[in-house]
Amino acid sequence: MRLFRFLTLCFFITLLALIYTHQQIKIFYLAYNNEKKAALLDKLIDNNNLLRYNLAVFSSLPYIEKKLSNKFNNFEIASNTRSLKALSLNVTSNELKENKQNIFSRFINLITKQAEAKPINP
Repeated sequence: MRLFRFLTLCFFITLLALIYTHQQIKIFYLAYNNEKKAALLDKLIDNNNLLRYNLAVFSSLPYIEKKLSNKFNNFEIASNTRSLKALSLNVTSNELKENKQNIFSRFINLITKQAEAKPINP
């Protein structure tokens, strides 16, 4: 009887030692993975900061102006005082309506009905 108790006690002590060892191995494994992920996170943060810096520098107007001025010698960024003037055309509204009325538009006008808004008389 005593031998059976002794062997059972040795079995449970060995089992507990194996469970403890397994837990310790898992702890080291998880710590190692955590360090790898932290290193990867630091690398990604550094790359992100570098990309943000490059984006801020290379998309800035002075950088683009310098690149374009090197490529095109006569390139200038327009100032706020410059404005474009529209050319005046000597075309009447009747001529514009006549130009719009081609064969296809006449055919479409025959097929479809146009809705017109009527003014409301108060």
